[in-house]
Amino acid sequence: MNDILLEIDHLSKRYCRDPRRAAAYAMRDIWSDICGRAPGDALRPGEFWAVRDVNMQVARGEVVGLIGHNGAGKSTLINLVSGVLRPTLGSISLYTDLVVTMDHQSGLSPVQTGRENIGSQLSLHGMSALDIDAAIEAVVGYSELGEFADAPVGSYSLGMRARLAFAIYSQLKPDLFIVDEALSGGDLRFRNKFARFLKNHIDAGGSILMASHDIYTIQSMCDRCVVMDRGEAIISGTTPEALHAYTALAHERDRKSLEDKASAPTTDDRSCDELVRIESIEVIGADGDRIYPGDPVEIRIVCDSSETTEAVLCSVEIGSRGIFPVATHIGGFADSGYRMTPGRNEFLCRIDPFPLASGIYHLCVSVVTRDSGIVLGWKGYQDAGVIFEVHGHSDPQGNLMAYRNGIVHLSANWAQMVNHIGDTSLEERETEAQELSRNETVG
Repeated sequence: MNDILLEIDHLSKRYCRDPRRAAAYAMRDIWSDICGRAPGDALRPGEFWAVRDVNMQVARGEVVGLIGHNGAGKSTLINLVSGVLRPTLGSISLYTDLVVTMDHQSGLSPVQTGRENIGSQLSLHGMSALDIDAAIEAVVGYSELGEFADAPVGSYSLGMRARLAFAIYSQLKPDLFIVDEALSGGDLRFRNKFARFLKNHIDAGGSILMASHDIYTIQSMCDRCVVMDRGEAIISGTTPEALHAYTALAHERDRKSLEDKASAPTTDDRSCDELVRIESIEVIGADGDRIYPGDPVEIRIVCDSSETTEAVLCSVEIGSRGIFPVATHIGGFADSGYRMTPGRNEFLCRIDPFPLASGIYHLCVSVVTRDSGIVLGWKGYQDAGVIFEVHGHSDPQGNLMAYRNGIVHLSANWAQMVNHIGDTSLEERETEAQELSRNETVG
Protein backbone atom coordinates (compact mmCIF):
# COMPACT_ATOMS: atom_id res chain seq x y z
CA MET A 1 0.00 0.00 0.00
CA ASN A 2 3.03 2.31 0.35
CA ASP A 3 3.03 2.90 -3.42
CA ILE A 4 -0.62 4.02 -3.41
CA LEU A 5 -1.12 7.69 -2.54
CA LEU A 6 -4.87 7.94 -3.19
CA GLU A 7 -7.57 5.29 -3.14
CA ILE A 8 -11.22 5.99 -3.97
CA ASP A 9 -13.66 3.21 -3.08
CA HIS A 10 -17.28 3.21 -4.34
CA LEU A 11 -17.49 6.99 -3.97
CA SER A 12 -20.86 8.71 -4.48
CA LYS A 13 -22.19 12.23 -3.93
CA ARG A 14 -25.89 13.06 -3.94
CA TYR A 15 -27.47 16.50 -4.45
CA CYS A 16 -31.00 17.88 -4.45
CA ARG A 17 -32.17 20.41 -7.05
CA ASP A 18 -35.01 21.76 -4.90
CA PRO A 19 -33.61 24.18 -2.24
CA ARG A 20 -36.48 23.61 0.20
CA ARG A 21 -36.22 19.84 -0.02
CA ALA A 22 -32.43 20.08 0.16
CA ALA A 23 -32.62 21.88 3.52
CA ALA A 24 -35.01 19.28 4.92
CA TYR A 25 -32.89 16.40 3.64
CA ALA A 26 -29.77 17.98 5.15
CA MET A 27 -31.36 18.14 8.61
CA ARG A 28 -32.44 14.50 8.37
CA ASP A 29 -28.99 13.42 7.20
CA ILE A 30 -27.29 15.29 10.06
CA TRP A 31 -29.59 13.62 12.59
CA SER A 32 -29.01 10.21 11.01
CA ASP A 33 -25.27 10.81 11.21
CA ILE A 34 -25.51 11.74 14.89
CA CYS A 35 -27.48 8.56 15.52
CA GLY A 36 -24.92 6.49 13.65
CA ARG A 37 -27.25 5.43 10.85
CA ALA A 38 -25.64 4.92 7.43
CA PRO A 39 -27.13 6.97 4.58
CA GLY A 40 -29.29 5.10 2.09
CA ASP A 41 -28.36 4.69 -1.55
CA ALA A 42 -31.82 5.48 -2.93
CA LEU A 43 -32.62 8.87 -4.45
CA ARG A 44 -35.30 10.91 -2.75
CA PRO A 45 -37.63 13.21 -4.73
CA GLY A 46 -35.62 15.96 -6.46
CA GLU A 47 -32.23 14.31 -5.92
CA PHE A 48 -29.60 13.17 -8.41
CA TRP A 49 -26.14 11.62 -8.30
CA ALA A 50 -23.38 14.11 -9.10
CA VAL A 51 -20.83 11.31 -8.59
CA ARG A 52 -21.87 7.67 -8.57
CA ASP A 53 -19.88 4.61 -7.50
CA VAL A 54 -16.43 5.77 -8.62
CA ASN A 55 -13.39 3.57 -7.93
CA MET A 56 -9.87 4.81 -8.60
CA GLN A 57 -6.28 4.67 -7.40
CA VAL A 58 -3.33 6.99 -7.92
CA ALA A 59 0.09 5.47 -7.32
CA ARG A 60 3.34 7.22 -6.51
CA GLY A 61 4.89 8.66 -9.68
CA GLU A 62 1.65 8.29 -11.66
CA VAL A 63 -0.38 10.94 -13.49
CA VAL A 64 -4.09 10.17 -13.85
CA GLY A 65 -6.40 12.34 -15.95
CA LEU A 66 -10.12 12.99 -15.56
CA ILE A 67 -11.97 14.09 -18.67
CA GLY A 68 -15.63 14.61 -19.51
CA HIS A 69 -18.10 17.18 -20.73
CA ASN A 70 -19.41 19.98 -18.50
CA GLY A 71 -21.51 18.49 -15.72
CA ALA A 72 -19.92 15.05 -15.98
CA GLY A 73 -18.80 15.16 -12.32
CA LYS A 74 -15.08 15.94 -12.64
CA SER A 75 -15.03 19.01 -10.38
CA THR A 76 -17.31 17.35 -7.83
CA LEU A 77 -14.93 14.40 -7.66
CA ILE A 78 -11.95 16.75 -7.26
CA ASN A 79 -13.74 18.61 -4.44
CA LEU A 80 -14.52 15.31 -2.72
CA VAL A 81 -10.89 14.21 -2.90
CA SER A 82 -9.73 17.65 -1.69
CA GLY A 83 -12.03 17.50 1.33
CA VAL A 84 -14.18 20.45 0.24
CA LEU A 85 -17.21 18.17 -0.01
CA ARG A 86 -18.27 15.22 2.11
CA PRO A 87 -19.15 11.96 0.34
CA THR A 88 -22.65 10.54 0.56
CA LEU A 89 -21.37 6.99 0.15
CA GLY A 90 -17.98 5.36 -0.19
CA SER A 91 -14.57 6.37 1.09
CA ILE A 92 -11.44 8.32 0.15
CA SER A 93 -8.09 7.21 1.55
CA LEU A 94 -5.00 9.42 1.31
CA TYR A 95 -1.72 7.74 2.24
CA THR A 96 0.28 10.97 2.38
CA ASP A 97 -0.10 14.33 4.09
CA LEU A 98 1.74 16.14 1.29
CA VAL A 99 -1.23 16.94 -0.96
CA VAL A 100 -1.85 20.26 -2.73
CA THR A 101 -5.05 21.17 -4.59
CA MET A 102 -4.55 23.58 -7.48
CA ASP A 103 -7.19 25.90 -8.89
CA HIS A 104 -7.30 29.27 -10.65
CA GLN A 105 -7.71 31.44 -7.55
CA SER A 106 -5.59 29.45 -5.07
CA GLY A 107 -7.54 31.12 -2.24
CA LEU A 108 -6.03 34.51 -3.06
CA SER A 109 -7.36 37.42 -1.02
CA PRO A 110 -8.28 40.45 -3.17
CA VAL A 111 -7.45 42.92 -0.37
CA GLN A 112 -3.93 41.62 0.26
CA THR A 113 -0.97 42.47 -1.94
CA GLY A 114 0.72 39.83 -4.03
CA ARG A 115 3.54 39.47 -1.49
CA GLU A 116 1.09 39.17 1.40
CA ASN A 117 -0.86 36.50 -0.47
CA ILE A 118 2.33 34.57 -1.13
CA GLY A 119 3.18 34.53 2.58
CA SER A 120 -0.36 33.54 3.58
CA GLN A 121 -0.61 30.71 1.06
CA LEU A 122 2.81 29.25 1.80
CA SER A 123 2.02 29.37 5.52
CA LEU A 124 -1.26 27.52 4.93
CA HIS A 125 0.67 24.82 3.09
CA GLY A 126 2.92 24.27 6.11
CA MET A 127 6.04 26.22 5.17
CA SER A 128 8.01 27.68 8.09
CA ALA A 129 8.35 31.44 8.56
CA LEU A 130 12.09 31.26 7.85
CA ASP A 131 11.52 29.43 4.56
CA ILE A 132 8.68 31.76 3.58
CA ASP A 133 10.92 34.83 3.67
CA ALA A 134 13.28 33.22 1.18
CA ALA A 135 10.47 31.80 -0.96
CA ILE A 136 8.59 35.09 -1.42
CA GLU A 137 11.25 36.57 -3.69
CA ALA A 138 11.44 33.32 -5.65
CA VAL A 139 7.67 33.41 -6.19
CA VAL A 140 7.75 37.06 -7.26
CA GLY A 141 10.51 36.31 -9.74
CA TYR A 142 8.73 33.23 -11.10
CA SER A 143 5.44 35.11 -11.50
CA GLU A 144 7.11 37.95 -13.44
CA LEU A 145 4.73 40.43 -11.75
CA GLY A 146 7.46 42.97 -10.99
CA GLU A 147 6.13 46.07 -9.22
CA PHE A 148 2.59 44.64 -9.24
CA ALA A 149 3.68 42.22 -6.49
CA ASP A 150 3.09 45.09 -4.03
CA ALA A 151 -0.37 45.96 -5.41
CA PRO A 152 -3.64 44.48 -4.08
CA VAL A 153 -4.59 41.26 -5.87
CA GLY A 154 -8.06 42.74 -6.42
CA SER A 155 -6.47 45.04 -9.01
CA TYR A 156 -4.98 42.11 -10.96
CA SER A 157 -6.33 40.81 -14.23
CA LEU A 158 -7.41 37.16 -14.37
CA GLY A 159 -4.17 36.27 -16.14
CA MET A 160 -2.05 37.97 -13.47
CA ARG A 161 -3.91 36.11 -10.71
CA ALA A 162 -3.31 32.83 -12.51
CA ARG A 163 0.41 33.64 -12.81
CA LEU A 164 0.63 34.41 -9.08
CA ALA A 165 -1.18 31.18 -8.22
CA PHE A 166 1.10 29.15 -10.49
CA ALA A 167 4.17 30.79 -8.97
CA ILE A 168 3.04 29.91 -5.44
CA TYR A 169 2.50 26.28 -6.45
CA SER A 170 6.00 26.19 -7.96
CA GLN A 171 7.50 26.50 -4.45
CA LEU A 172 5.56 23.52 -3.07
CA LYS A 173 6.87 19.97 -3.15
CA PRO A 174 3.93 17.66 -2.40
CA ASP A 175 3.64 13.97 -3.16
CA LEU A 176 0.33 14.58 -4.93
CA PHE A 177 -0.97 17.56 -6.89
CA ILE A 178 -4.74 17.66 -7.43
CA VAL A 179 -5.46 19.87 -10.45
CA ASP A 180 -8.89 21.11 -11.55
CA GLU A 181 -8.61 22.97 -14.89
CA ALA A 182 -5.80 25.06 -13.39
CA LEU A 183 -3.63 24.99 -16.51
CA SER A 184 -6.17 26.90 -18.60
CA GLY A 185 -5.38 30.25 -16.96
CA GLY A 186 -2.64 32.73 -17.83
CA ASP A 187 -1.03 33.43 -21.16
CA LEU A 188 0.35 30.66 -23.37
CA ARG A 189 4.01 31.31 -22.55
CA PHE A 190 3.41 31.21 -18.81
CA ARG A 191 1.21 28.10 -19.06
CA ASN A 192 4.06 26.38 -20.87
CA LYS A 193 6.45 27.53 -18.16
CA PHE A 194 4.28 26.01 -15.44
CA ALA A 195 3.69 22.85 -17.49
CA ARG A 196 7.47 22.36 -17.48
CA PHE A 197 7.41 22.68 -13.68
CA LEU A 198 4.79 19.91 -13.50
CA LYS A 199 6.88 17.78 -15.87
CA ASN A 200 9.83 18.16 -13.49
CA HIS A 201 7.53 17.23 -10.59
CA ILE A 202 6.54 14.05 -12.44
CA ASP A 203 10.14 13.21 -13.37
CA ALA A 204 11.08 13.54 -9.68
CA GLY A 205 8.51 10.86 -8.77
CA GLY A 206 5.56 13.12 -7.95
CA SER A 207 1.95 12.24 -8.73
CA ILE A 208 -0.92 14.24 -10.22
CA LEU A 209 -4.68 13.78 -10.39
CA MET A 210 -5.74 16.14 -13.17
CA ALA A 211 -9.21 17.15 -14.39
CA SER A 212 -9.20 19.02 -17.69
CA HIS A 213 -11.02 19.61 -20.97
CA ASP A 214 -7.70 20.06 -22.75
CA ILE A 215 -6.95 16.85 -24.62
CA TYR A 216 -3.42 18.00 -25.46
CA THR A 217 -2.59 18.49 -21.75
CA ILE A 218 -4.14 15.16 -20.78
CA GLN A 219 -2.43 13.32 -23.63
CA SER A 220 1.00 14.82 -23.05
CA MET A 221 1.08 14.35 -19.27
CA CYS A 222 -1.15 11.46 -18.17
CA ASP A 223 -0.26 7.78 -17.85
CA ARG A 224 -3.91 6.77 -17.47
CA CYS A 225 -7.19 8.54 -18.06
CA VAL A 226 -10.72 8.17 -16.70
CA VAL A 227 -13.69 9.30 -18.77
CA MET A 228 -16.63 10.56 -16.70
CA ASP A 229 -20.21 10.90 -17.86
CA ARG A 230 -23.28 11.69 -15.76
CA GLY A 231 -21.27 11.24 -12.57
CA GLU A 232 -19.93 7.80 -13.44
CA ALA A 233 -16.46 6.68 -14.44
CA ILE A 234 -17.50 4.94 -17.63
CA ILE A 235 -14.03 4.18 -19.03
CA SER A 236 -10.62 3.81 -17.39
CA GLY A 237 -7.60 2.85 -19.44
CA THR A 238 -4.59 4.05 -21.33
CA THR A 239 -4.71 7.71 -22.29
CA PRO A 240 -5.08 7.22 -26.08
CA GLU A 241 -7.89 4.67 -25.62
CA ALA A 242 -9.75 6.82 -23.09
CA LEU A 243 -9.45 10.00 -25.17
CA HIS A 244 -10.67 8.18 -28.27
CA ALA A 245 -13.68 6.99 -26.27
CA TYR A 246 -14.26 10.55 -25.04
CA THR A 247 -14.26 12.00 -28.56
CA ALA A 248 -16.59 9.19 -29.67
CA LEU A 249 -18.92 10.12 -26.80
CA ALA A 250 -18.84 13.77 -27.88
CA HIS A 251 -19.65 12.74 -31.45
CA GLU A 252 -22.57 10.68 -30.20
CA ARG A 253 -23.92 13.73 -28.36
CA ASP A 254 -23.61 15.74 -31.58
CA ARG A 255 -25.45 12.97 -33.42
CA LYS A 256 -28.26 12.97 -30.86
CA SER A 257 -28.56 16.76 -31.08
CA LEU A 258 -28.81 16.64 -34.87
CA GLU A 259 -31.31 13.78 -34.75
CA ASP A 260 -33.48 15.70 -32.28
CA LYS A 261 -33.45 18.74 -34.56
CA ALA A 262 -34.20 16.60 -37.60
CA SER A 263 -37.15 14.90 -35.88
CA ALA A 264 -38.64 18.17 -34.59
CA PRO A 265 -41.96 19.19 -36.19
CA THR A 266 -41.41 21.34 -39.27
CA THR A 267 -43.53 23.20 -41.74
CA ASP A 268 -43.02 21.24 -44.93
CA ASP A 269 -44.74 23.08 -47.77
CA ARG A 270 -44.13 20.39 -50.38
CA SER A 271 -47.23 19.52 -52.32
CA CYS A 272 -48.42 15.96 -52.64
CA ASP A 273 -47.87 16.10 -56.42
CA GLU A 274 -44.16 16.97 -56.32
CA LEU A 275 -42.31 15.70 -59.38
CA VAL A 276 -39.46 13.96 -57.54
CA ARG A 277 -39.53 12.28 -54.13
CA ILE A 278 -36.19 11.25 -52.67
CA GLU A 279 -36.73 7.82 -51.15
CA SER A 280 -33.34 7.06 -49.60
CA ILE A 281 -29.81 8.39 -49.13
CA GLU A 282 -26.87 6.18 -48.13
CA VAL A 283 -23.36 7.28 -47.17
CA ILE A 284 -21.04 4.30 -47.54
CA GLY A 285 -17.38 3.97 -46.61
CA ALA A 286 -14.70 1.88 -48.29
CA ASP A 287 -15.87 -1.72 -48.75
CA GLY A 288 -19.13 -0.78 -47.03
CA ASP A 289 -17.29 -0.23 -43.75
CA ARG A 290 -16.83 2.78 -41.46
CA ILE A 291 -15.88 6.14 -42.93
CA TYR A 292 -12.44 7.51 -42.06
CA PRO A 293 -10.83 10.79 -43.20
CA GLY A 294 -9.13 10.36 -46.56
CA ASP A 295 -10.96 7.15 -47.46
CA PRO A 296 -13.19 6.87 -50.55
CA VAL A 297 -16.88 7.47 -49.86
CA GLU A 298 -19.97 6.78 -51.94
CA ILE A 299 -23.27 8.66 -51.59
CA ARG A 300 -26.16 6.72 -53.13
CA ILE A 301 -29.41 8.54 -53.78
CA VAL A 302 -32.62 6.78 -54.79
CA CYS A 303 -35.59 8.88 -55.89
CA ASP A 304 -38.94 8.39 -57.55
CA SER A 305 -39.99 10.61 -60.45
CA SER A 306 -43.57 11.10 -61.58
CA GLU A 307 -42.62 12.02 -65.16
CA THR A 308 -39.76 12.34 -67.63
CA THR A 309 -37.60 15.40 -67.01
CA GLU A 310 -34.60 16.50 -69.04
CA ALA A 311 -31.48 18.35 -67.84
CA VAL A 312 -31.69 17.64 -64.12
CA LEU A 313 -28.98 18.33 -61.53
CA CYS A 314 -28.50 16.50 -58.22
CA SER A 315 -26.97 18.53 -55.38
CA VAL A 316 -25.40 17.23 -52.18
CA GLU A 317 -24.76 19.53 -49.20
CA ILE A 318 -22.99 18.56 -45.98
CA GLY A 319 -23.22 20.47 -42.70
CA SER A 320 -21.69 20.10 -39.26
CA ARG A 321 -22.63 21.50 -35.82
CA GLY A 322 -24.30 24.69 -36.89
CA ILE A 323 -22.08 25.24 -39.96
CA PHE A 324 -24.10 24.65 -43.10
CA PRO A 325 -23.06 23.98 -45.71
CA VAL A 326 -19.52 22.80 -45.01
CA ALA A 327 -19.30 21.38 -48.52
CA THR A 328 -21.51 21.34 -51.62
CA HIS A 329 -21.23 19.29 -54.78
CA ILE A 330 -23.54 19.34 -57.79
CA GLY A 331 -23.74 16.43 -60.19
CA GLY A 332 -24.79 16.74 -63.82
CA PHE A 333 -23.23 20.01 -64.95
CA ALA A 334 -20.52 18.31 -66.98
CA ASP A 335 -23.11 16.14 -68.76
CA SER A 336 -25.55 19.00 -69.43
CA GLY A 337 -27.81 17.51 -66.80
CA TYR A 338 -29.27 14.07 -66.17
CA ARG A 339 -32.45 12.64 -67.70
CA MET A 340 -35.01 11.36 -65.21
CA THR A 341 -37.61 8.81 -66.24
CA PRO A 342 -40.86 7.88 -64.51
CA GLY A 343 -40.31 5.57 -61.54
CA ARG A 344 -37.03 4.71 -59.84
CA ASN A 345 -33.93 6.80 -60.54
CA GLU A 346 -30.59 6.33 -58.80
CA PHE A 347 -27.56 8.62 -58.51
CA LEU A 348 -24.09 7.76 -57.26
CA CYS A 349 -21.61 10.38 -56.00
CA ARG A 350 -18.12 9.02 -55.31
CA ILE A 351 -15.69 11.20 -53.34
CA ASP A 352 -12.10 9.98 -53.20
CA PRO A 353 -10.46 10.95 -50.95
CA PHE A 354 -13.17 12.14 -48.56
CA PRO A 355 -11.90 15.56 -47.38
CA LEU A 356 -13.66 15.93 -44.01
CA ALA A 357 -12.17 15.37 -40.56
CA SER A 358 -13.73 13.12 -37.93
CA GLY A 359 -17.09 14.26 -36.61
CA ILE A 360 -20.86 14.07 -37.02
CA TYR A 361 -22.30 15.48 -40.24
CA HIS A 362 -25.73 16.21 -41.69
CA LEU A 363 -26.34 15.54 -45.38
CA CYS A 364 -29.05 17.10 -47.55
CA VAL A 365 -29.94 16.37 -51.18
CA SER A 366 -31.92 18.34 -53.74
CA VAL A 367 -32.90 17.68 -57.36
CA VAL A 368 -33.28 20.79 -59.56
CA THR A 369 -33.62 21.67 -63.23
CA ARG A 370 -30.34 22.73 -64.82
CA ASP A 371 -31.57 25.76 -66.74
CA SER A 372 -34.10 27.37 -64.40
CA GLY A 373 -33.06 25.99 -61.00
CA ILE A 374 -36.60 24.86 -60.17
CA VAL A 375 -36.53 22.47 -57.21
CA LEU A 376 -38.13 19.17 -58.14
CA GLY A 377 -37.49 17.42 -54.84
CA TRP A 378 -35.39 17.60 -51.70
CA LYS A 379 -34.57 15.82 -48.48
CA GLY A 380 -32.91 17.11 -45.32
CA TYR A 381 -33.70 20.83 -45.51
CA GLN A 382 -37.08 20.93 -43.81
CA ASP A 383 -37.38 17.27 -42.96
CA ALA A 384 -35.09 14.58 -41.57
CA GLY A 385 -31.85 14.36 -43.53
CA VAL A 386 -29.10 11.79 -43.25
CA ILE A 387 -26.76 11.91 -40.26
CA PHE A 388 -23.44 10.11 -40.63
CA GLU A 389 -20.16 9.90 -38.74
CA VAL A 390 -16.60 10.18 -39.94
CA HIS A 391 -14.61 8.14 -37.44
CA GLY A 392 -11.22 9.10 -36.09
CA HIS A 393 -8.31 6.79 -35.44
CA SER A 394 -7.55 5.74 -31.85
CA ASP A 395 -4.09 7.25 -31.66
CA PRO A 396 -2.56 10.44 -30.18
CA GLN A 397 -2.62 12.30 -33.50
CA GLY A 398 -6.24 11.37 -34.20
CA ASN A 399 -7.29 12.40 -30.68
CA LEU A 400 -5.64 15.81 -31.03
CA MET A 401 -7.23 16.45 -34.42
CA ALA A 402 -10.68 15.55 -33.05
CA TYR A 403 -10.12 17.87 -30.07
CA ARG A 404 -9.23 20.81 -32.33
CA ASN A 405 -12.64 20.47 -34.05
CA GLY A 406 -11.21 20.87 -37.52
CA ILE A 407 -13.52 20.28 -40.46
CA VAL A 408 -11.21 19.83 -43.44
CA HIS A 409 -8.97 16.78 -43.71
CA LEU A 410 -5.62 17.51 -45.36
CA SER A 411 -3.29 14.91 -46.82
CA ALA A 412 0.24 16.29 -46.67
CA ASN A 413 3.84 15.22 -47.04
CA TRP A 414 6.17 16.35 -44.26
CA ALA A 415 9.96 16.40 -44.29
CA GLN A 416 12.69 17.69 -42.02
CA MET A 417 15.33 19.59 -43.97
CA VAL A 418 18.79 18.52 -42.83
CA ASN A 419 20.88 20.97 -44.87
CA HIS A 420 21.17 24.69 -44.19
CA ILE A 421 18.83 26.56 -46.51
CA GLY A 422 21.45 29.14 -47.38
CA ASP A 423 23.84 26.44 -48.62
CA THR A 424 21.45 24.83 -51.11
CA SER A 425 19.53 25.90 -54.16
CA LEU A 426 15.74 25.75 -54.47
CA GLU A 427 16.02 22.72 -56.78
CA GLU A 428 18.26 20.90 -54.30
CA ARG A 429 15.87 21.62 -51.43
CA GLU A 430 12.92 20.34 -53.44
CA THR A 431 14.83 17.16 -54.29
CA GLU A 432 15.77 16.73 -50.64
CA ALA A 433 12.16 17.18 -49.54
CA GLN A 434 11.01 14.51 -51.98
CA GLU A 435 13.63 12.08 -50.72
CA LEU A 436 12.88 12.68 -47.03
CA SER A 437 9.11 13.05 -47.23
CA ARG A 438 6.98 10.71 -45.22
CA ASN A 439 3.27 10.47 -45.76
CA GLU A 440 1.39 11.68 -42.71
CA THR A 441 -2.27 12.41 -42.29
CA VAL A 442 -3.03 15.86 -40.92
CA GLY A 443 -6.54 17.32 -40.48
